Amino acid sequence: VRLRRACDVACGSGKLTFELVPYFYEVLGVDVGIGRLEEAQEAMHGPVPSQKFDPLCHVVFQCCSATNLPCESNSMD
Repeated sequence: VRLRRACDVACGSGKLTFELVPYFYEVLGVDVGIGRLEEAQEAMHGPVPSQKFDPLCHVVFQCCSATNLPCESNSMD
């Protein structure tokens, strides 16, 4: 059974974000480090895509702080 949405705060290069993919339909990874987020994007879309790719899960990476998340309160599972 998949849950709807997850948010990985301080996701860095997305290593743990990708571990959430099999359990959710949508995963949001957020971090204040734009360089680390670029690494996560490359891991997802690069020449060797992440082994955790799943067409049923939408993964998004966004630059923001943990105190200013781009989602409503209680909107994650």
